[in-house]
Amino acid sequence: MACGLASLALDAGAAPMATTTTVMGKSTLQFACGSRAPSCHYLILTSLCNEKMGKDGNKIRTCEYSMPVPAFELKPGESKSVTDLPSDVIYKQTVGKPPTVQDCINNPSKL
Repeated sequence: MACGLASLALDAGAAPMATTTTVMGKSTLQFACGSRAPSCHYLILTSLCNEKMGKDGNKIRTCEYSMPVPAFELKPGESKSVTDLPSDVIYKQTVGKPPTVQDCINNPSKL
């Protein structure tokens, strides 16, 4: 899954933003915390998934997730770039409190 521009709040001044650029299989994510946000929290995950056929003929998909960088927080007006990520990272950004790994897996931030 590639990531792109995301906004979590209706007020543009409070919205955390993220963009991605992928070149030759490596991604750079750029994050910015809106000036009126209390704080912006970010969690980036990579996944390694495998599928196999079960005995009943249904596909069984298993995934292992890892954090290529530690989760981080940005204060209002701050920005950060994270480089050299694989092209298929997922991320979750939230305002006010850190996201969990399960938040990121179940509902990653999107365009």
